[in-house]
Amino acid sequence: MILTLAEFDPIRWLDKSLIQLCSRFGDYQKDNPSSFSLSPRFSIFPQFIFHLRRSQFVQVFNNSPDETAYFRMILNRENVSNSVVMIQPSLIAYSFHALGEPVLLDVLAIAADRILLLDSYFTVVVFHGATIAQWRNAGYHNLSEHEVFAKLLKAPRDDADAIVKERFPVPRLVICDQYGSQARFLLAKLNPSATYNSDSPAVPGGDIIFTDDVSFEVFMDHLQRTLLPLFLYSEAIASDVATFATDLDAFEKCWVCIVDMQASPDLTSLLKRNKQLVVFMSSLICLSHTL
Repeated sequence: MILTLAEFDPIRWLDKSLIQLCSRFGDYQKDNPSSFSLSPRFSIFPQFIFHLRRSQFVQVFNNSPDETAYFRMILNRENVSNSVVMIQPSLIAYSFHALGEPVLLDVLAIAADRILLLDSYFTVVVFHGATIAQWRNAGYHNLSEHEVFAKLLKAPRDDADAIVKERFPVPRLVICDQYGSQARFLLAKLNPSATYNSDSPAVPGGDIIFTDDVSFEVFMDHLQRTLLPLFLYSEAIASDVATFATDLDAFEKCWVCIVDMQASPDLTSLLKRNKQLVVFMSSLICLSHTL
């Protein structure tokens, strides 16, 4: 069955592809749903699919058809490294303790005394925490005794300018502060692990996202619950196959014994000509085990 463009659901197709891959290459301990794991080479693949489902390539809401076509055209044209940045942006944190430290693409990365640099290929965002923004507005970076703070403000701007200068098409540069209107460019790309209806309170100095989208943790929990019946079914099939192989081996040995014992010529000839009959009888016994 060939689906038209209007009938094709990209999110459903991505979910089915992820489930098929995890069921084939995942590891699972019986009677322990939380034991699901992937090999190190596939460990970040679910996270990659999670961000792809939320990207502008799949979610067309709030984008015009022309913008969606443009984003998808650039994705098809660019190389792998740039395409990865489009789907799962990079997030770098700047603080007094470390200048340029990669952090998780999560709302928990936001802190009042931290500057974040988000590179989503089409947009480059320099995000100042609330405390950093207050110190900057007070002009502390212009004072000689706060030279370290001046360097902290300058480092992400220099890195952002370098990205904008080297990239074509030129990305949009957004300079924003925590709780400001332009902060939405960063919040829209982060994993909503802390939202307005979360049970746990927000981290002091952090932020929350006003969204009903599920977090990556909830996404993985649903994935594990979906995979559990598949793993149990695979174990049942493997058991049936092993039973079938045992029965088939026993029938073949019986057939060889009958021939070696020089049974009646009619029976020996019948078995030699109809070895498939032995296999068929084995399959019947295997079927009887499953009923």
